[in-house]
Amino acid sequence: MQQISANIKSIEALKEFLWRDTTQHAALTAQSILVQIFVGSSFNCQDWVKRLIEATKTALPNAVIVGSSSAGEITQGRVSQESTHFSITFFQSSELFPLVLECLPGVETEVGHRLAESFKQVPHLQGILLLAMPTRMNCALILNGINERLPNVQVFGGGAADDLADKLPLVFCDNQFCQQAIVAVALAGPDLHINIRKLFGWKAFGLRMLLTDVENFTIHTIDGNNALEVYGKYLGIESKDDDLYLLEFPLLINRHGTVLARNPVCGGLDGSVSLIADIYEGEVARLGYLDIDGVLKKIPGLLKELSTFAPETIYIYSCVCRYYALQQEVEFETLPFQTVAPVSGFYTAGEFCRIGSRLHLLNSSQVIVAMREGEAAASATVSPEYTFDMEHQRFRHLRITSRLFHFITTLTEELEEANHKLQFLADRDSLTGTLNRRVMSVNLKTEISRSKRYRRPMTIILLDLDHFKLLNDT
Repeated sequence: MQQISANIKSIEALKEFLWRDTTQHAALTAQSILVQIFVGSSFNCQDWVKRLIEATKTALPNAVIVGSSSAGEITQGRVSQESTHFSITFFQSSELFPLVLECLPGVETEVGHRLAESFKQVPHLQGILLLAMPTRMNCALILNGINERLPNVQVFGGGAADDLADKLPLVFCDNQFCQQAIVAVALAGPDLHINIRKLFGWKAFGLRMLLTDVENFTIHTIDGNNALEVYGKYLGIESKDDDLYLLEFPLLINRHGTVLARNPVCGGLDGSVSLIADIYEGEVARLGYLDIDGVLKKIPGLLKELSTFAPETIYIYSCVCRYYALQQEVEFETLPFQTVAPVSGFYTAGEFCRIGSRLHLLNSSQVIVAMREGEAAASATVSPEYTFDMEHQRFRHLRITSRLFHFITTLTEELEEANHKLQFLADRDSLTGTLNRRVMSVNLKTEISRSKRYRRPMTIILLDLDHFKLLNDT
């Protein structure tokens, strides 16, 4: 397996890249060729991509070409914006099976089933590269559908970037351009090995908040209050027109033992807040901040693990929210992986990854996909410049913010614990420990509302305890 990549600024530059002796020689000896093209919004037009595909098909007629619009491009570990990333992976023994499926709202689970059934009979299936549009469809349901039929297969990839303005997100496969579909590539072969890691690094701060009214991806109320007003109270978001799109402070929730981030994309006229991924009524959320120290400590371990795996190529699918949070320092979590293997990827509007027995639609995460064919070669040597001891001084300005949030979080948890104790005392009879009449009235209203909302009967049971005075006396 071999990967080469470049940022392409003109068709002439692409042709020179494609017709190099090294490129053509690699193509002649390859069993399969995967081309990934990720285009920034300034290039996000079909004419430009069609010209790229035409030039590629002329030079590499057997290549599978896929790609999407992006919010940032990762080439050889370096990050750029408003550019065109072009990468070629030459597989020596593996096979590729591309697939495009239309996906309209309401049929996402069925589409996931269809994708899984299409790939179920592929011999030696090792993984599925998936490109989709989280802002236009429920990708969580697609992943659930895939997982129901292919419960052990790795799925990875990302969501096409969407500026929610005049330019729609775009995914494509060869000459098929889609704005309401998914693109998938099955990667198969007995010698193909895929190792996936996730870089998260977000920590919760502030109060725990109950999502009390949620419809699809839209939160109407939090703790019974207007959702946009809650964002205004804690983050100073004054109106729906403020910059909510992939805000650097995602909501953190714990689902099935995994902490997930959920990013807002816009506010509604009714004071609601729409997210980019699935969220459910009754979940408890807290705001999150990117813990720089935690990320810096995590990277050396990931590099060591991957160097032992000895990949021949690495794909990175990272949330644009991380780009916004890290700004000019964003490469500290992409460039180190170039020391292990050639790196390519893009900044997404949602990332796809298997965690244990579940496939997740992630936000604010970085998914690192390492691949090789055959047995592991000698482990790569990780450059010492990327160790935590060397880097922690460089990011001192970012670490100041992290420490401030740590202080806020600790203070909030102490206040929450004190409030919990006070609430316990206020809700219960001091002698018997039973809930008092005030709480009973609140609970009764809640259960009556629940009964009406779900159109289910409810029952009230009254008990009279004989000789209760004896309990009070003794």
